[in-house]
Amino acid sequence: YAWAALCLSASGLCRSNGILYAGFFVWDLVVCSDAWRGRHYAALAIQAVRAAVLVAVSTLGFAAFQAYGHRTFCQPPAEAAAAPRPYCHSALSTVYGFVQAEYWDVGFLKYYTVQQLPNFALAAPMVALSLAGLYTYAAYDPLRVATLGWRQRRAVADGKVPLAAAFFRPELLPHAYLWALLLAVATTTMHVQVVTRFFSSVPVVFWFAAHAATGGGWWQQRAVVGCFVAYGLAGVVLFSNFFPPA
Repeated sequence: YAWAALCLSASGLCRSNGILYAGFFVWDLVVCSDAWRGRHYAALAIQAVRAAVLVAVSTLGFAAFQAYGHRTFCQPPAEAAAAPRPYCHSALSTVYGFVQAEYWDVGFLKYYTVQQLPNFALAAPMVALSLAGLYTYAAYDPLRVATLGWRQRRAVADGKVPLAAAFFRPELLPHAYLWALLLAVATTTMHVQVVTRFFSSVPVVFWFAAHAATGGGWWQQRAVVGCFVAYGLAGVVLFSNFFPPA
């Protein structure tokens, strides 16, 4: 756990995405703790404190970068004539978040305009794949999804399981929650055309793609593989020329 927290902290020096994965500490140490069954609340409290420490360590890199930004841009030399930027007046604001909102017009539903329809078309394959994956996983056992996995109607046997059933393992539940959260953010707040690049670091996307390709018919296999190949080839040209989905 400690090594994982340090790695997430290091990733936070570059991008904020990594701090979301700190939630897996809470899931593993608190939500999935055996202390719930025996009502060992003292042990559960210790696990909660341990998870909180790991989450705090995971966010250190991101916090350090924000502190550096505020110190650099919000405390100008005495001879500087420029006034501090608006984000300097709030301790909770982030440098990158301000740049996105100020210069890129990033915000809730701000991308929902007629002019952005081509970008929504670029994002459509990944959004469709994500919706299909989330629906497929949730439909297998809705009770599991609704109760944080504490109850379930359909169990997947331990040990070696058929490839077609591997996607429905209960261990994938926190990944499904994270997938749903990221999809909601990507489609309502971000520049939606970056969703494919954004989801390249979400393992469950590829697990479902493999499930769909191996468990479906020939057209599903070709659709999944063809979509990834076509998008990769198009991205080489578009991204290198600063066009969407860059």
